Amino acid sequence: IKKLEEDHRNEVDTIQKDLDRALFLSSEHEDRIKSMTDRTGTVLESLDKSQNRVVTLEEERLVKENTFLKWQQESRETAADYEQRLLDVEKELNKQILISSDGESTIKKLEEDHRNEVDTIQKDLDRALFLSSEHEDRIKSM
Repeated sequence: IKKLEEDHRNEVDTIQKDLDRALFLSSEHEDRIKSMTDRTGTVLESLDKSQNRVVTLEEERLVKENTFLKWQQESRETAADYEQRLLDVEKELNKQILISSDGESTIKKLEEDHRNEVDTIQKDLDRALFLSSEHEDRIKSM
């Protein structure tokens, strides 16, 4: 009986250690998910700002284009100066569009990383549940 009691205590200690480790891994993975979610939010905010800037630049481009046409009608001599201004706005718009597409690529990568992390966490949790169930069966049989 003493031997069985000692074996039982050892088995319970082992189970407790396994459960503590599973809880630690679960907490660690939750922290990782929160960190990735925060990073995704930051990238989404940056992308939103870039897209807003693209819209603003597009509106500015349209205003300048209309102004250019008006000035061209009034004076052919100054048309070349205004055309250069319009090209500068379009160049800036193209830069913002490139920045926006880089943000979208970053978001896609973060989403993929997030999915992979969630898969890893699910596998770890499944393993912890399996070990927990296995240890419960051992205790029950003892």
